[in-house]
Amino acid sequence: MPLNKMIIPATTPGATAIMGVNPSKFATVYVYTTGAASYDVQASLDDPMTTAPANMRWITAPDIPPGQTGSYSGKIVTPCNALRLNISSNAAQIEFRMLQ
Repeated sequence: MPLNKMIIPATTPGATAIMGVNPSKFATVYVYTTGAASYDVQASLDDPMTTAPANMRWITAPDIPPGQTGSYSGKIVTPCNALRLNISSNAAQIEFRMLQ
């Protein structure tokens, strides 16, 4: 099971880099923060290997409630090809992990 991990520095709002996902398997998502943060986990059916990042279409991941405000872990069972965080605000560093 590969583990993807990215660290987002404090006060870095906006969309993170993209994590590719195998749509035939579920993904476990972990988001760790030591301070105040507001974010959504977003998913896309567009293939990041064949679609330019600027052209990918994103929705809030249906398996994780929108508007998270602290550390969170959950399972993505809805098929998708890519995941990312869309950060509204973060007073502390955020660690975003995806295990599949």
